[in-house]
Amino acid sequence: MATRGAFSDLFFTTALPVLEDIIMEQYGSKPDMIPMCFNVESSDKWGEQDTTITGLGLVPSKAENAAVNYDDVMQGYDTTYTHTTYGLGVRFSKEMIDDEKWGLIKKTAMSLGRSMFNTRQITAANVLNNAFTSATGPDGVQLCSDVHPLIGGGTASNELAAAADLSVTSLRQAFNDLEDTVDERGLLINVSPRYLLIPNELIWDAEELLKSSQRPATTDNDINAFQIKNVDYMVWNYLTDADAWFLLTEKMDHSLKFFEREAVNTSSDYDFEADAAKTKIRNRFSVGWSDWRGIFGTPGTA
Repeated sequence: MATRGAFSDLFFTTALPVLEDIIMEQYGSKPDMIPMCFNVESSDKWGEQDTTITGLGLVPSKAENAAVNYDDVMQGYDTTYTHTTYGLGVRFSKEMIDDEKWGLIKKTAMSLGRSMFNTRQITAANVLNNAFTSATGPDGVQLCSDVHPLIGGGTASNELAAAADLSVTSLRQAFNDLEDTVDERGLLINVSPRYLLIPNELIWDAEELLKSSQRPATTDNDINAFQIKNVDYMVWNYLTDADAWFLLTEKMDHSLKFFEREAVNTSSDYDFEADAAKTKIRNRFSVGWSDWRGIFGTPGTA
């Protein structure tokens, strides 16, 4: 009867567990922006479905002894999140192991963890990278648009009327516009910006705008009025447009969603025919948005 053999048994009990630890350590070595920007939820199905409702209109006055008026909520837009499986493996030949090329094996294992980290960050960040272009959402337009159709009639906007680079004027306008966000019936939902989300190229501007004690880019002694707002900035290196920027509310007030169907995991096996050890990393998730409210952005002018 064929058996795995002394080589494979030794490698499985000593080297492979170490390699799997190296893979996961490398995967978790950098800040993960997904839980900062998205509502992360677990899933135990093929996918998830989400829907919105319109809410109710204003409450009318009621005369004494008169019957109360009734209103009905209407179904909004449906969103389907279909989970995608991601996986990548590497092989280590017996010769490579016998010759003690541990440094190369370790670097390869680290690269596998780095690959999965980048895959998740890029896939999630593309929700925002495509916010002004081709990717449309449940209401038929892009995530950031000035023509979001309202079921109760009319349209609404979550981008600046004219694209603008990050500045005192544009940020002030974005704050005002976000706080004027309405529901499907045209009623204010009363949200406020919590984070300014930027690519790494805008960190200098964000620091000056939000952290300076006095108003930036002026010789006057004006205070920095942005400090009356509880707004911080977040830098995400996976945002690809160097001058696009976004405002996000608290996560409870927006619907950027990341569904984790199967957590990142590693597994290993031995290929008897090839005399090679195999290690792979795997993950299954979906990401997107169910409603545009709570997100505001502009692509900048470049």
